[in-house]
Amino acid sequence: VRDEFDVYKLNISAQKSEKIYTHPTSITTISASSKSSVVFTGDVGGNARLWSTKCSVTLPQSTTSTWSSDFAPCGGFFAFGSSDNIIRLYDTPRHRPVRYLVGHTEAVTDIKFHHNCFLLASCAFDSTIRVWDPREAKTVRLWISKSQYAASPIFSWDGKLIAFSENRNTIVVGDLATSGEIVRNKINEISDILS
Repeated sequence: VRDEFDVYKLNISAQKSEKIYTHPTSITTISASSKSSVVFTGDVGGNARLWSTKCSVTLPQSTTSTWSSDFAPCGGFFAFGSSDNIIRLYDTPRHRPVRYLVGHTEAVTDIKFHHNCFLLASCAFDSTIRVWDPREAKTVRLWISKSQYAASPIFSWDGKLIAFSENRNTIVVGDLATSGEIVRNKINEISDILS
């Protein structure tokens, strides 16, 4: 993405770039599939597009801002979160919605698939961090942030823990099995977590 609106295709070996699309409003999210053969872009105006080397498709979307997106690591699905508090789960090859994850009461700002693709984490301005079972479109774990700003959910390499940032200066680590909080550290204390 360049100049907020433009999507470019880069040819690294030839050191060339080519503009392939201009979004009508500022781009807010971009994500690539695990093999980088498909890319999703979304913008403030609610425009959502799915790209491949062969074509691009405009997805049916409401006029609400799209803030976050992620592809399932095992392929086949992607999801994006919006200002209307909904996470939309899409079938990638057919570019059709298959589930709507409803439960947040404010804009969904960040989403992340679990490594096994059976779970999806989300953060929203409602101060909640949810872990969803996308197959059943339901919340299976819930954390309530001590601040309105919780972001960047990520799963541990073994898939047993979740971490997210809180209030831009705190890292929280939770146990997926119990929904318990294991660690809460200020960013300048992060070395304690890693040691």
